[in-house]
Amino acid sequence: MTAQMKTVLDRMEALAMDVEKYWLNKEFVAILTYRHHYQSTIGFFERVQDYFRFKFSSLLYCSKNERGSEDFHVSTCQEKLEEATNLGRQIGVRIID
Repeated sequence: MTAQMKTVLDRMEALAMDVEKYWLNKEFVAILTYRHHYQSTIGFFERVQDYFRFKFSSLLYCSKNERGSEDFHVSTCQEKLEEATNLGRQIGVRIID
């Protein structure tokens, strides 16, 4: 477990005492940029969303260059920027409705 995941778990545990107030029908988006993928992080949110009854979406971006040693910043990936923009619009429309 990464330090970031431990932080998420600690904060979720504090809110778990009142699922109706803090989780019910809320929308969460995990935005993960990574060099080496941690599928278990996304899997965790997918597993607990039924208990906490929240809506969950994720955006994933691998910065590792498979053909070289350098990494690519997410701002260089137009596809991911468009994906983030579209997800934001979809969530905004759901909030307004």
